[in-house]
Amino acid sequence: QHNGKSLPYIPGSSLKGKMRSLWEKATGARQNRPIGKGVSIHACEQKADYQQCPVSQLYGTLGQGDAAFPTRIAVRDVPLAQASLKDVR
Repeated sequence: QHNGKSLPYIPGSSLKGKMRSLWEKATGARQNRPIGKGVSIHACEQKADYQQCPVSQLYGTLGQGDAAFPTRIAVRDVPLAQASLKDVR
């Protein structure tokens, strides 16, 4: 907090989602699993696919099928840099 006000930050979940999306695009992974209104992610459906997929190995898979694996990356919230505090009104 700064002067009793909450400071802006980037939620870790939002940053991780963007990172995953960029990995999917860079590797050509098909966004085949809807997760929300107009939003899909890549999800390996078979264990053999998972073993060859850098996206699913790093970001995990949905808890379904025989290719359900946890994420291997932790992305924390990104707080405002101290140098930027003067710009907060």
